Amino acid sequence: MKMKSCFLAAGLALAGAAGSPVAWADTAVDAVGQQVAQAIQSKDAKQVMEALPLIEKLWPQKPDAYFASVNDAAGALDAATANADARTAISNLYAGMIEKPLPNTPEAAVPYLEQKKNSILYFLNFREVREDKTNLLALARYIGTIRSQIITNYVPKEVGRNSDLDASPEQSQAISRQNEQNMAYNQWQESLALADSLLTFQLLNDAATLSARHPENGGFAKDVAAAARLTADEAQQLKQGIR
Repeated sequence: MKMKSCFLAAGLALAGAAGSPVAWADTAVDAVGQQVAQAIQSKDAKQVMEALPLIEKLWPQKPDAYFASVNDAAGALDAATANADARTAISNLYAGMIEKPLPNTPEAAVPYLEQKKNSILYFLNFREVREDKTNLLALARYIGTIRSQIITNYVPKEVGRNSDLDASPEQSQAISRQNEQNMAYNQWQESLALADSLLTFQLLNDAATLSARHPENGGFAKDVAAAARLTADEAQQLKQGIR
C-alpha cells in the first residue's frame, strides 16, 4: 500500500510540472529517487528488486543518486542470502553500472571516475561479481577504456597565478579560465591513474583466482589481458597467479 501511494504521489508531481520541460525532468527524477530510497529502506528483497528498473531512470541526470542507489540496493539484496533471485540481481546491478559511460570533459569526468571506481570496488566484495567471467571481462574492458585515456609519462600542466598586475581584466579572466582547465586536466589524469592502479590490482587477483578454479577456460586470461590492455609484466603476473 505504501508503494502504491508513493507511485501515485510521483504521478501527481509529474502532472503538476508539465508546463516546464526542465522542471518536469527534475521533478520526475526526484520522485523516482524517493521511490528507490523507500524501497531500499524497507530492506525487503522483493521491494528492492521491484525498484531496480527505477534506479536506471536516475541516470544520467542524477549520477550521485544513481551510484549511491546501486550500492545501497546491492547491500540490501546481499542481506537476503538465501534468495537466488536477489543474488542474480546483484550481478545485474553491477553489469548495468559498469557500462555507464564517462563524460567527455575532464571537469565532468573526475567525480564520475571516483564514484564509479568506488562502486566497482564495492561490488567486487560479492561472489556473484568477482567469480563471474562475464563480470570480470566487463571490468577488464573498463580498465582498457581508462588506459586509453591515460597519457604516458604525463607532465602536469602548469597552474600559475590567476592575476597579473600588467594584465587587462579580460586577460586576467582568460588566465583564470586556463588555470581552471589545467587543474581539471591534471586532476583527471591523476584520477585515471589511481582508478587504473586499484582496479587492475583487483582484476589480476580475481581473474587469476577464477582461472585457477576453472582451468578448462584457458582463453579467459588472454581475453582479460587483451581487454584490459595489460602490459607484458601484468599479463605474466596473471599467468603466474593461475598456477
